[in-house]
Amino acid sequence: MMESSDQEFSHPATGELDRLRAEMANHPGAAARDRMLELERAFDIWSPNCQKLLVLLRVAETNQDVISELIQNVRKPTVRDKFLRDLDSALQAFVGSTVALVDITRRAVKADIDSDFGREFTRRNNVVRAVVGVAVIRGLRNYLLHYASAPIVTRASFTPDGPLTGSVVLESATLLKYDGWDSASKKYIKANAEGVQLSAILPEFQAAMNDLYRWLFEAYGDLHDGDFGGYNDLVRRYNLALTGGTHDGSDWHEFMDHVGDNIRARKDGKPQTSWQDAKGNQGTPPV
Repeated sequence: MMESSDQEFSHPATGELDRLRAEMANHPGAAARDRMLELERAFDIWSPNCQKLLVLLRVAETNQDVISELIQNVRKPTVRDKFLRDLDSALQAFVGSTVALVDITRRAVKADIDSDFGREFTRRNNVVRAVVGVAVIRGLRNYLLHYASAPIVTRASFTPDGPLTGSVVLESATLLKYDGWDSASKKYIKANAEGVQLSAILPEFQAAMNDLYRWLFEAYGDLHDGDFGGYNDLVRRYNLALTGGTHDGSDWHEFMDHVGDNIRARKDGKPQTSWQDAKGNQGTPPV
């Protein structure tokens, strides 16, 4: 009876791969890449959350059927209850993702804040901070997290010949029962005693944020272009060492399709082809 021998596979370039992995992990391009990816991820969460909330608010202000359902008191409030649940959910998601994006951005630019890039970021960020009522958005996060659900009130206005006009506000008197507002938030809430109308804040805030991050992604990429290039070169060298000099990762999907073709060929008892033959070249040796 033959005895099986369990031997660990050892890549012939193990030492080189370990060295390149360590160099990649400590390369400044890796940290810059991670910060960029976190920024993009946070913005890609925030952006649709902001748009969804704005759409719901506009529906409650302009859609005649919805406005009627929000104020009617003769039927079960099925439509109103669902709409308010959707609005609550959208508001929670918007506020939470706004604060997350702000915090992640602060960490991402911290290392470069004293550079020309950092000074330009501060200038552009101050445009966002100057949006009238934006302090309430920041404060709402703590209100919703630590105090209570949003005090949403829906209203409608009638004119003899015109359509219904709706509005959605956060009741100011209820908001002010919370003692966690900063001075700017409290001042704005008091100045809007009839209620804080988020649809009066969000369009300008959304536009300012889009302008800021459109600039930020481009400027951050330019600032760390050298770091990204150095890191990508290490990745190419790692891929070449891993594949014995046959592939640097530049056309990865095509390469993986080729691997799949060879696996199927082997199962069918057909000859396999090398990547060099498939590409019509001899590959590039490891650096």
